[in-house]
Amino acid sequence: MIYFVSEVMALDKGGIVARSWRDIFKNAKSGAWFVYIDNGHSDLTSYFDMQWQKAELKCILSGKDERWVPRFSEQASELEEYRKKFEQNPKIQSQLTYRVLRKT
Repeated sequence: MIYFVSEVMALDKGGIVARSWRDIFKNAKSGAWFVYIDNGHSDLTSYFDMQWQKAELKCILSGKDERWVPRFSEQASELEEYRKKFEQNPKIQSQLTYRVLRKT
């Protein structure tokens, strides 16, 4: 679930997205792993934490608002087509929050 919660959280009018999280977590097999990586914004983090905690998943590893910089081997020139299309340079760093969760 990389940068996914930030895309769907705003659509949770009436709790439809929250019901989807509940169904995903409920229907996952025992022992299933979930990896969450998204923007280090407190609204996103608290929203997602509420979802997995309601499902009683176990948090194995977590980090909050960690500064992330891509490896030097990653070249911004690979994104030249998109840089021209959107007239913006790609981010070279970000604040991330992550969770590694397991269903018991």
